[in-house]
Formats: sequence, C-alpha cells, structure tokens
Amino acid sequence: MSVLQFAKTHNLLCITIDELIEYRARNERLVEVVAEERLPTENGEFTVKSFKSVLDGTEHLALIMGEVRALPLCCPVCML
Repeated sequence: MSVLQFAKTHNLLCITIDELIEYRARNERLVEVVAEERLPTENGEFTVKSFKSVLDGTEHLALIMGEVRALPLCCPVCML
C-alpha cells in the first residue's frame, strides 16, 4: 500500500516535503535576537544585531545599514 493510499484509507492529510519546509520556515525561528545597538562610523551609521542559535547556542553578528525590507521566502535564513 502506498503512502497516498494509506492516507486516503485512514482519512489523513498528506503534504509534500516542500510544503513542510515552507511551513517550518514561516513558523519556526532558529535564531533569537540577543542585542541591538547603533554603531556610528565614518562610513555612516550601522545597526549591530547579535543573534543566538536556539539549536546550538552559536552566536552571530549582523551589521545593517539602512532599512531592511522583507524578501520573498527562499530559505529559513531569509526569515531572520
């Protein structure tokens, strides 16, 4: 019996791996913002954000200049 037949027999929903990845990228956060500060430099003012992975505690920094706009969802990283 195939997975689709099993799902139909038992009145279960069946989704694709792509749908699962998209759902998790939209609904789960793998990093959290730890700190955020202004950083004036001779090249302009940046915002520094510190992130921490909820999976392994790895820390990351982002230097941001200007406004960040939403990008189309292509991977979980784009959802920071």
